Amino acid sequence: MLTALALAYLGGLPLAWLLTARRRQAPARVIGTASVVLYALPAFVLALAIRGASSAFARNEVFVAVALALVSLAPIWARDLPWIMPFVLALATFSAVLVLFADVLHGLVDPRVRASLVRDGGER
Repeated sequence: MLTALALAYLGGLPLAWLLTARRRQAPARVIGTASVVLYALPAFVLALAIRGASSAFARNEVFVAVALALVSLAPIWARDLPWIMPFVLALATFSAVLVLFADVLHGLVDPRVRASLVRDGGER
């Protein structure tokens, strides 16, 4: 399953980029339609179709990974929001912590800032 997931992302991310970069052109429409059809297909149906096409390929473990990867291609760009939201939230939290750290460090290093904080009683 890990191999199938890696194959799906290796194929899905460039295809998703192509779909967004060339949104209204014919290749993007064909790829979008094919990905929806593959997403609607159960993995075992695709596996049986590939097995019928090539029996030598079907006896290898790579066959299972390819079949699962093909079925998993469509959801990689379709459901990007759950992956983007925590990433952006983590980045914003990290930025806020760095800004707080820089302010505290600035107060410790610069005597003028320290003096103004002591003089004003820490109110600003």
